[in-house]
Amino acid sequence: MQAESAASKAGNWLNDPKLRQVNVVVCTAYCTLEGTTYRTQDQRLLDSLCSGFAASVYRLGREFLPLTGVRVHLPRGKKESTAYNFVMKPSILFVAERNGGQEEMDRLERARKWGMKVKMPLLTQVWIPPYTLVGRMHAAMWQELAHILDVEDMFLPMTSVSVTPALPTGESAFSFVAINRARIVRVGDPPREPEKPQVKRRVVRPRKPKRE
Repeated sequence: MQAESAASKAGNWLNDPKLRQVNVVVCTAYCTLEGTTYRTQDQRLLDSLCSGFAASVYRLGREFLPLTGVRVHLPRGKKESTAYNFVMKPSILFVAERNGGQEEMDRLERARKWGMKVKMPLLTQVWIPPYTLVGRMHAAMWQELAHILDVEDMFLPMTSVSVTPALPTGESAFSFVAINRARIVRVGDPPREPEKPQVKRRVVRPRKPKRE
């Protein structure tokens, strides 16, 4: 019933058989939304976020991210439910994919599938107030972190992500997160735990007996 309600209000494009559902949490500076967004069969979530998708001969999702079956977490603990929402993409901090993300493949197989070169993971920390994300960005063999950040795409991919503080949904760990590049304050190496100073133990030598 909920899907039918969303389709009747949001549009008949939801009935396109080429669409695939993706369970996500969408974080903005004003609220957090959990629900279902969409991609086509030959897309990844990142592709859909960056360039939209085609459904029922229309191009959708270029400026607004469609969500159905939405639960909205508002400030001061307020919540509301709605059949659908369209979220303005520039307002999004990041989109976290639930259920472990798309089925993972061997890195080489995945690279061949998407026509990409094999990439290496770089452990990275991203500050995107009010959240801090620690996870892995992925660079080609000749790339460094600076090359990954200097792209035209609106969203940057990150895997094996830990989010601090936890989201209003109670979640703090995701296999895949797409980060809005324009909302990032800074990116860098995760801070390392300070080395504990080594305490030198004083060796007490037994005193020689005094000669009488």
